[in-house]
Amino acid sequence: MQILELLIVLIACNGAPIVLARLLASRFADPLDGGRLAWDGRPWLGKSKTWRGVLASVCAGGVLGLVIDWGAGAGVIFAGCVMLGDLVSSFTKRRLNMVSSAKATFLDQVPESLLPLIYAVSALGYDATTAGLALVGFFVFETQISPLLFRLGIRARPH
Repeated sequence: MQILELLIVLIACNGAPIVLARLLASRFADPLDGGRLAWDGRPWLGKSKTWRGVLASVCAGGVLGLVIDWGAGAGVIFAGCVMLGDLVSSFTKRRLNMVSSAKATFLDQVPESLLPLIYAVSALGYDATTAGLALVGFFVFETQISPLLFRLGIRARPH
């Protein structure tokens, strides 16, 4: 049950920016990096990492934190960790000269699930085995279910 709980919150916090982007299209889609380039001439993060997405994730985390009795603050922190992991992935992909939203197996799934799961173990009382299984579950979900969500028109890309 705890694995499922963690998976639901991970998927919701990760998916909230995608859902909101589909609903709002380009409205309120200001990039976090302001479109500025890093020292290497590449974007810091890319145009798909927006303030709107971070806000969507944090709101989803806060609401789910209340629903599952973590408290809104813990849910917000969990979602912040999801977003931080996602930003680390984007920053790394830009440094590897990968375009925004390019597929990078492991790099696309692990940071955005590992950071919040470390928080879940250290601050929310989950055990490491449960967190590890949630990480594997999230990886499987992201790599196997995302193509289906793409075919259904929910995701813009199959990964």
